[in-house]
Amino acid sequence: MEWSVVIQQAERLGLVIEILGALLIALYGLPPAIDLGGQKYVALEQTDAAEALAVVQPDARGRVGLAVLAVGILLELVGTFSPPFMN
Repeated sequence: MEWSVVIQQAERLGLVIEILGALLIALYGLPPAIDLGGQKYVALEQTDAAEALAVVQPDARGRVGLAVLAVGILLELVGTFSPPFMN
């Protein structure tokens, strides 16, 4: 297989992966920002394990969406900015 075909396929695959990542982010949202202030918070009520899991799952799916989006962008960059001798 020629390098030009591989690079074209990488660019197309990157676009598809990027769209999937954007859909994951649209469905589950971005993960919340991390508080960098160093404050500690005291919980006055107990948490329900099922409710905590319901919050963690979309957060993890949002992080997966961001990772998938980054991989798609990387593949697109490889396809777009490949050296001319490889095309």
